[in-house]
Amino acid sequence: MTDAFRPAVVIPVYDHPEVIRELTARIAGAGLPVILVNDGSHEPCASVLRQTAREVPGTLLHELPCNGGKGTACIAGMRVAHARGFTHVLGCRQYARAVRSQRRHAWLSRLSA
Repeated sequence: MTDAFRPAVVIPVYDHPEVIRELTARIAGAGLPVILVNDGSHEPCASVLRQTAREVPGTLLHELPCNGGKGTACIAGMRVAHARGFTHVLGCRQYARAVRSQRRHAWLSRLSA
């Protein structure tokens, strides 16, 4: 059996435009295809996602009409991956950590102001 190993990284996104472009570029730069799932994000996040998908090679964007939650977005991303012939889906915990870190920093900044 000679099935090819074709992984992709699925990143569900809801209103976190600050870190997504850099993270996507790093993952794609490592040779992994990225599937961004816009989980009903508002502007400016929706525009950042569209621009990232256009400008970062190896990036696909799947847009959901409204926010359905992380589980719904992950399942949608897995379906896109399957339809595109990917054999494995990787999640991106670093994205979640980056968003939490950014929120924590903003919260601490407000406290010290």
